[in-house]
Amino acid sequence: MDRHAVADRQVVAERELDLVEDPDVPPAAAEHALREHRPDSRAESDVATDRRVVEHLPEPEKRLHPGPLVEIDLPVVLRLERRVARIERGEERSDRERRLRVPDRFFPVHVAAQVQPRQLFADDDVPIEGGIVDSLGEPLDKPGIHFFPRGTDRESAEGHVAATLAERFRPVKLAVAVFLAALFEIPVCVPQTVGRDPQEPPAGKRAPNRIAGLAGSIARKHVDERALRETIEELVSCGTRQSLSSWDDPKRGIGCGRDKVLARFRKAAQSSGGRLDVRIDRFEATGPRTRDVAVRLENVLAFLPGTDPVLAKRVFLVSGHYDSMPSSVMDSESDAPGADDDASGVAVAVECARLLAPSTFRATLLFAAVSGEEQGLLGSTHLLAYLKENGYEVGGYLDNDIVGADLAPGGRHRVRVFSGGGPDGVDSPSRDLARAVEEIAGRDAVRLIFRLDRLGRGGDHRPFVEANLPAVRFTEPLEDYAHEHQTPRIEDGRLYGDRIEFLSFPFLGDVARANAETLRQLAQAPAAPVQVEVSGGVTPNAKIGWTAGEDRERAGFEILWRETTDPRWTVYDFATSAGESVLTGVSTDNRFFAVRAVGKNGARSIPVAAQLMPPPPKK
Repeated sequence: MDRHAVADRQVVAERELDLVEDPDVPPAAAEHALREHRPDSRAESDVATDRRVVEHLPEPEKRLHPGPLVEIDLPVVLRLERRVARIERGEERSDRERRLRVPDRFFPVHVAAQVQPRQLFADDDVPIEGGIVDSLGEPLDKPGIHFFPRGTDRESAEGHVAATLAERFRPVKLAVAVFLAALFEIPVCVPQTVGRDPQEPPAGKRAPNRIAGLAGSIARKHVDERALRETIEELVSCGTRQSLSSWDDPKRGIGCGRDKVLARFRKAAQSSGGRLDVRIDRFEATGPRTRDVAVRLENVLAFLPGTDPVLAKRVFLVSGHYDSMPSSVMDSESDAPGADDDASGVAVAVECARLLAPSTFRATLLFAAVSGEEQGLLGSTHLLAYLKENGYEVGGYLDNDIVGADLAPGGRHRVRVFSGGGPDGVDSPSRDLARAVEEIAGRDAVRLIFRLDRLGRGGDHRPFVEANLPAVRFTEPLEDYAHEHQTPRIEDGRLYGDRIEFLSFPFLGDVARANAETLRQLAQAPAAPVQVEVSGGVTPNAKIGWTAGEDRERAGFEILWRETTDPRWTVYDFATSAGESVLTGVSTDNRFFAVRAVGKNGARSIPVAAQLMPPPPKK
């Protein structure tokens, strides 16, 4: 690597920056302190001379006011020896191109940059949003922002790459974190130019007003790892849960597994005030792995009805499959503990029920444990038909299959989220649900895999994806195939079998938290828009149109866009009502577009990608 190249999101200084340790700050005592005490718009800093970290929060009356701009001195925050002379936006180029290029834009910064923070106090977390603005008020949250100390020419500055800042910062309760989160955390809402591409729109555009996200969150500490372990231990105790094994033996076979799951869901229902409806759906199914003979199967379902009269028939569901298999999919006699595949996924569904059952949601939640997965996705295929027959519309499906182990060195790692593409291999309801999962759970929690499933493998989300419904699959970071679909044994000194000792419950707890928080936010959001279309081909302006039903709890809609090669949406504009929005000076050719609904509570629906309409005929 050329050490003289200045890459995106790097800080250029005259000396090496000091690393700042992650401070341990105790939570605020008062949940509503911001409402009870009107703070000053400027906070006084108290810097310890021995570089000790801040050990307490400012008093409520000293916290930053969420409205006015707050000046933060860049040299102090970034520990530069000199004042910041300018900020330059650029990109990685060859040495020759960089020497010959005249910087397309400089932003003079004489004393300080400004941050527009929005703070939301809930429990002991402080989510922070904001955007960096320069002296002219234009947002600068863009790739390739470089800071140059005053008096340093560009050639010498490029020779001192100080540090690469991570894309994502976990919000902490310090003024420095307000600045860093504002600079790198919030999606870019302004047009970007890369290299010699024209700017769209030509005159530039300010970032739209953003409604703060849904208040509160499910804290990781509230996930019960002991309960996760107990659920898996009880399922493993059944010996085998192969779908063709006994349904009537209470101690061995798939009927034993059904009883264990049923008891777990009923225990979770105790905190719901009688609202969590636990039921068994019995049916028959046939396929090549049943020898083309109809066999008995049962799904265990737990419905938490929505409170909104319109959204109550929209269901968001999480599931795992409770059947297992040894080395042969037709072997119903051998042991098949199935700890990871897929008692781990069932444990996630049960834990989500425990975490969410005490609360109410606008839409309906469904926590499910299906059977017949190893025999050809029979349980999930029937579940899709069951929901349609009972008048439910699938808002989103989180399939958890093999989510309990994290055996690769260097953990804990992120869980993978698989999503299928649309007819063009790009956008689809599945793909946009995956993006929503990442935005809600965080990039540090999930890794997006833009593929329907692992190569040569299948999962319960497939029937939903093939029905053009939003469905994704969660799977652990790196699988060990000696621990999947294997009859327990020792062979050539190696231990085979899907055993509980190979699982990581801290990792499984992370997966459960990501699922539960995703369900919590999506079930509180307005219904997603429909008939989202983009037109304006062979014209200089893109036109985005969509429709939506009435919803008094909806604040409006966010119009999203992205480069055709970018994996994630960013917000382009905000509209208060459905209809058509004209993006003046934005070509339909260079980007994809989408629309999502935003509730007054800050919850956002899954984005709906705009379908390209034929351009008008040339005249």
